[in-house]
Amino acid sequence: MKESQQTPTTDQRPHCQIIKHPYLEHLLGKFRDKQTPPHEMRRIASLMTLFMGYEICRELEYQKTEVTTPFEQVESKKLADRMVIISIMRAGNAMLEGLWPIFPEARVGHVGIFRDKQNNNSAVEYYYNLPTNIQDKDLLIVDPLFATGNTITAAVNRLKQYPIRSIRFICFLAAREGILKLKQAHPDVLIYALSIERELNDKGYLIPGAGDAGDRLYGTNL
Repeated sequence: MKESQQTPTTDQRPHCQIIKHPYLEHLLGKFRDKQTPPHEMRRIASLMTLFMGYEICRELEYQKTEVTTPFEQVESKKLADRMVIISIMRAGNAMLEGLWPIFPEARVGHVGIFRDKQNNNSAVEYYYNLPTNIQDKDLLIVDPLFATGNTITAAVNRLKQYPIRSIRFICFLAAREGILKLKQAHPDVLIYALSIERELNDKGYLIPGAGDAGDRLYGTNL
């Protein structure tokens, strides 16, 4: 097996990194499949987030340290404890389980924003709860689907009211329109995705996409 098939790699694109790996493509196919039941959707979302989080760790800051084995001291690395995870409700909550093994001590904030489909898909905030003292923290926003960009841009607008260190955003599927909107508003926010979709339909859904992630993850459309 070629090395590129064993280790995840990232293809650089302006403002957005597309993470490529055969197993992630396998999981993404099941996530897209309309026959996949909610409990399996949640399992897949957690796994994909875990693997994507592993890839993001390449770019985080580490501190030099030493550990003592049963025989001697050796040099090691320690991940800087600055991560705060921001879940865009409700679909983002399904991605949290995948990040706990990587960032077990991370605190979590929740932002509730929905797209008002009757008003040009504008973002409407209905819930906002962050951990105290997020000053100088690295924020990792999670939301499975990134379509028009209105929701994430609105969330970042709010988060930047605080003196934070950095913001990253993980999604599974993204639209070029959303990437462009976020880049224009916040060029410092880096996006990680598994696929850039072909288009948005007239209702703002990703095509080919995966439908409404929240409904499919939690079975509210059954």
